[in-house]
Amino acid sequence: MVAVVITTLGLVALFHFTVAGLRMRAVVESPRMTELNGIAANRVSASAWALSSFFAGLAGVLIAPRFPSLAAGQFFNLVVIAIAAAAIGGLVSLPRTFAGGIGLGLVIALFNTFIPKWSNSQTWLRPIQSNLTPAVPFIVLFVGLSLLLRWLPF
Repeated sequence: MVAVVITTLGLVALFHFTVAGLRMRAVVESPRMTELNGIAANRVSASAWALSSFFAGLAGVLIAPRFPSLAAGQFFNLVVIAIAAAAIGGLVSLPRTFAGGIGLGLVIALFNTFIPKWSNSQTWLRPIQSNLTPAVPFIVLFVGLSLLLRWLPF
C-alpha cells in the first residue's frame, strides 16, 4: 500500500508540476498542436509508454506474492478490476482511479468475508455466493462507463 500511495503521489506531481507532465498532457490533447509548438510528440509519447511499462512491471512485482501462479482467469479478473477502477476515475483522474481501486478492493474483500458467513443462515445467498464477487467489477464497469458516456460530448 505504501508503494501504491507513493507512486500515485509521484504521478500526480509529475503530471501537475513538471514540464514533462505538461508535455504529456499536451500530447494527449493535441499531438499536432504540440508539434507546431516545437515539442516532439513522438518522443513524449514514447516516454509516456516507457513510464507506463515501468509501472506495469512494478505492479507485477508487487502483486507476485499474492498470486504464486497466475492463471488466465485470475489475470482476466485483475484486468477487469483495473479497468473498472479507471472507469471510476473517469479515465482522466489519478486520485479518483486510486480511490476507485481501493474501494473496489474493499467491496470485494467484504463480499468474500461476509457472504460465506451469511449464506449459512440465509439459504437464498448460496447460489449468489460464488458469482457475486467476480460480478462486482463488471457491474461497476457497466455503471461507470454508462455514466461516463453520458457526460462525454459526442
